[in-house]
Parts: sequence; C-alpha cells; structure tokens
Amino acid sequence: MMSKVHGFEYIVARPHNVYGPRQNMCDPYRNVVTIWMNSILRNEPYVIYGDGEQKRCFSYINDVVSALQKCSVTKISNTIYNIGSDTYYTLNDLHTALHMVVERSIKKPQYLPLRPQEVINAIADHTQAINFLGYEDVTPLLDGLRKTWVYCKKQGKQDPIYTNIEINSDKLPKNWV
Repeated sequence: MMSKVHGFEYIVARPHNVYGPRQNMCDPYRNVVTIWMNSILRNEPYVIYGDGEQKRCFSYINDVVSALQKCSVTKISNTIYNIGSDTYYTLNDLHTALHMVVERSIKKPQYLPLRPQEVINAIADHTQAINFLGYEDVTPLLDGLRKTWVYCKKQGKQDPIYTNIEINSDKLPKNWV
C-alpha cells in the first residue's frame, strides 16, 4: 500500500524452513529440526503429525543469510523473494537423516493426527532468489544437521516453553496443551 500510494520501495524476503545452530531449542511449536533434536537430548519421542510423508525444503541458515544480506545492498526493489532450498524431504526422510547424524539410539517417533489445516507439501519457488540474489543451496541436509546437532549437544537438553494458547479448542494438537 505504501509503495502504491507514496512510492516507497520494499523487498519482502520469505525464508523457508530455516534451521541451524543458535535456533531456539525451547520453542515447542516451530522449527522441527531443533524440536526433534531437543526431544532426542531429552530421551523422549518426538512427534510426527500424520503419516510423515509431508514434504518440506530445509534451508541451512548460512545459505539463507547471504541472500538476505544481498537484499539490503542490491539495487532491487518492489519484489517478493522466497529464499531457501528447492530440495524437498519428507518428515520421515528427516527422521532417517537424524538417525544417521546423532549416532545413538533414539526413541521411535510418536505419530499423531494431522494438525488442522496442516500444509502437506511446503515447497516454494525460489527462482527469484536464485536469479536476483544469487541464492545457492550449498549445504547438504546431512552436513547442516550435523552442525546443528553439535550446537544442540553443547546446549544440552532444554525444557520446552509452552505459551498460553489464546484460543482454547479441542482441535489443538494434544501435545500443545
């Protein structure tokens, strides 16, 4: 609106499924990679909603940061950029990858019903970021997971911080209340 009315320039950057060291391990609602790693450290099963065949493109933080930095210094404006990987994995694939990375036994995940309005396949088109920001998905998933696991192990197990849910409903995932 400000652009149309007053000529303001804007850039909208939408990073997708970013993970890596320094991610908030206490957040029980977002960031599946560190939620699961924290569950492993706590020796608890992590949750997979549905059958685990949902697809996600996981983007390692270092790959994303360079594209975000270019947003601030490149002569581009009035555009929306999806920033992240184009390689998708199912949540079951992520589960298998974690087995390879943590190199210890982990509890079998707990499969719960899909959350209401769950996005089954979260795969965005990153063509704009590639063409105009030079985005490159250079960190393979296993490498990024290893680096994140090293960070999480140093932090140690964390107690999840549950916030007050503003809308009490029987449709909330059972592990959110």
